[in-house]
Amino acid sequence: MKFLLCLFILFPAYAFSAEASKIRFGINAFMPPYVIVEGESFSGISVDILKSVFKKANLPYKLEALSNRRLNELFIGGDFTGVMYLSSGSVEDIPVFFGPELIPFKNGFMCIEKKYCEQASVLGNSLRMAGFQNASKVMGIKFKKLTDSMENYSEVTNQKEQIMGLFSKRFDVVFGDDRVLRYHIDHIAKSSHVYSKKVRETKFIHRPYSHQTPRPVAFANKGERDLFFKAYKELKASGEIERIIERYLND
Repeated sequence: MKFLLCLFILFPAYAFSAEASKIRFGINAFMPPYVIVEGESFSGISVDILKSVFKKANLPYKLEALSNRRLNELFIGGDFTGVMYLSSGSVEDIPVFFGPELIPFKNGFMCIEKKYCEQASVLGNSLRMAGFQNASKVMGIKFKKLTDSMENYSEVTNQKEQIMGLFSKRFDVVFGDDRVLRYHIDHIAKSSHVYSKKVRETKFIHRPYSHQTPRPVAFANKGERDLFFKAYKELKASGEIERIIERYLND
């Protein structure tokens, strides 16, 4: 009886301790094909790379998917011990240790009318432009200067809204990663949406932004960052990182 009582007392404590020791790692919820959220399961390029690296590094972890803004808030508040694509400019007052960039983004301006893509990078332009959430914070000083000079710049959480806004002419141009935007275009085109046929017939132009900003993963603990970085380098050298990317991309 005493033995059973000990098990009853010790095992819940052990389970709590094991859960508490996991790296609580925040991932961006609206970034397919980098992060694909289906119910409580996560997949995608960045997710599969993270899982492989954490396993290689023998680091226990728990992934949680939230918006860009919420990820920043929880990391700064100490709730998350790791996060991907954090804005370095937003964490100046707390310790933060950056790791590798999992995969370079292809950010740029997307439009239907070519002239809008050409005008989008001009300071003070009057275009109605929508960026992804926190783009003005994470894309560097030059992009911040551009958006500050615009009267009609806004940001959205779900980038599917960018495509629908672009197609409905609510926006003249949108700013984001080419792979993310085309993922949404493809899904709308294949859906039963009222615009699906017209979306299939529309040519969307993407003009790369000339000042790309690296978006590395971030940790609150240097030791965990070092172990993650070491495992990432080993997987990259073995070709495993490239194989994960190739499973999702053909560009």
